[in-house]
Amino acid sequence: ATGVHRTTSFRWRHRFAPGAARHRPAILSAIVEADETYRLESQKGSRSLTRPPRKRGGAARRRGINREHDCLLVARDRSGATLDFHTGRGPVTAPQLRSCLRPVLAHDGLLISDGAAAYVRFAADAGITHEPVNVRA
Repeated sequence: ATGVHRTTSFRWRHRFAPGAARHRPAILSAIVEADETYRLESQKGSRSLTRPPRKRGGAARRRGINREHDCLLVARDRSGATLDFHTGRGPVTAPQLRSCLRPVLAHDGLLISDGAAAYVRFAADAGITHEPVNVRA
């Protein structure tokens, strides 16, 4: 689709990924939007697994977000500056948000997120204005 051979794109990915990791913004300002996504925890390449192996990705043993999922947090301001964090396993918590977002959020900024209790608690503790988005509406 792109006109680039798969081995070329694989080589470019390994060359450019470290450069992109070095060019992270120091602070997110004004209006910042944050949300998290969850992926099944991967132990690809591990010599000793802490769980039974899954075939071809597999599925979680239980429904919903649980300790089998890694939480990936993404925050972006309106100027396009974007930061991502691996917060740990299971649902995101206020202490995880504090350790990831507090150092990079401007004190006078506005945090927009879903209405999860962790964001509400984090914003109240940090003294940051928080506006939850009603996803159901």
